[in-house]
Amino acid sequence: MIAPQIAEATASHLEQTIKNPKTTPFDTHPPLSARIEKARSWKAASVDANTNPAISLIDDLPTLELSLLRKVLPGVSDKALTPVDWQTLGEDVYVPMWRSQTAALLPILAKHNIGDVPDLLKRLDPITSQLKDPPGTLLTRDQRSDRAASVVQSALILALIQNGWTLHAKPGFVSLASGDMQLEPGRIFPQLRSGILKKEDWLTYCEKAGIGQWPLATLADAATA
Repeated sequence: MIAPQIAEATASHLEQTIKNPKTTPFDTHPPLSARIEKARSWKAASVDANTNPAISLIDDLPTLELSLLRKVLPGVSDKALTPVDWQTLGEDVYVPMWRSQTAALLPILAKHNIGDVPDLLKRLDPITSQLKDPPGTLLTRDQRSDRAASVVQSALILALIQNGWTLHAKPGFVSLASGDMQLEPGRIFPQLRSGILKKEDWLTYCEKAGIGQWPLATLADAATA
């Protein structure tokens, strides 16, 4: 698994499953820890590790993916489905999505610099009041706050990209880099909102990276949204 967050979560789940097995009278197999221990008792010949992804075992994958999408999205035409490579996912999918997400809120976002992010996350009302409910759904207060925070996060990512930072997008993971500086918005924003990461720590990082005074957005960004 090349996505760090997925690999970390999977490894953590596997470790807990082995350490704390849960069994019921209806189980059809022994717990995983017992199966691993039994496998270790066999004297199997060692083989070279195969690092190919498991998905490579599936023949004609594009046809299978298209068939699955037809089941999940029966109303979508095949012509509307465009294959996307993971290497270009960030620029081809995420960036347009982030621009669309922030477009209507640029006048509010443009009033703030990147260094203001912690304060903005504490006072999301100007953004939440402008968010529209999805068709047929009435968002709760917490859902509106989460969406507003997501807008701020998207604006930050776009601001960094616009100022030359490199976007790295993998399944379940987005990071940005400039020289020796690294930033993982998906990890940083929950910490800022919960208070685990203090405002002072964020400002120290911004000063070190030289990004604190960069605008979170500009009204000119509307031309590319």
